[in-house]
Amino acid sequence: NSFCTLLVGRRRRRQHVPDMDDDRVRSIVQTLEDGCAQIEQELQTINADLQHAAVCVRRYGDVYVAPLRYLTQLRDNKLLRYKEIIAQLEGLKTQLDCSNALLASLSTAQPLALVPAAAPVASPGSRR
Repeated sequence: NSFCTLLVGRRRRRQHVPDMDDDRVRSIVQTLEDGCAQIEQELQTINADLQHAAVCVRRYGDVYVAPLRYLTQLRDNKLLRYKEIIAQLEGLKTQLDCSNALLASLSTAQPLALVPAAAPVASPGSRR
């Protein structure tokens, strides 16, 4: 058994590492991107409704303050979720880039050669 096999074997016993194929990764990315697109559309609608609610507060008074607060909180929650999705997509891209760089370095790496130990060099002030 190689060191890598032993290390991976130990890790797999501690935590399950799911098998990820290309289709599964594409599905995850597509789902996250679809979620972003949906939230962007919802934010456009919420922002338009916020503008309308602000007009209603000015025209009709405090009765429209509660809907204005609700829409503001809804927008903030949607923005938070949007930022989480973007962070996940950026993280996936970074991980893929790092993995590709590692694979490239592995395929171009020179095999390690054992270098014989050099004979000790006597310092100028020492006598033998």
